[in-house]
Amino acid sequence: MFRPQFSTALIVMWIAAWTVFGSIWHLATGHTPPLWAHIAVTVVLFPILTPLEAALARRNRRRGAVS
Repeated sequence: MFRPQFSTALIVMWIAAWTVFGSIWHLATGHTPPLWAHIAVTVVLFPILTPLEAALARRNRRRGAVS
């Protein structure tokens, strides 16, 4: 069973998501994103990235068991 924790993959996915979001915001507006936008993107991405990381962990565990 998957135990939620802060893994390296989850941290890398968050950094990548925030970088992509900040880049798009900066290209569209010419300014850095305000705090409310960072909070909003965090709330939106949390239910997306957490199950994605869990699926990657399960896949990695299965691949390790087969090899």
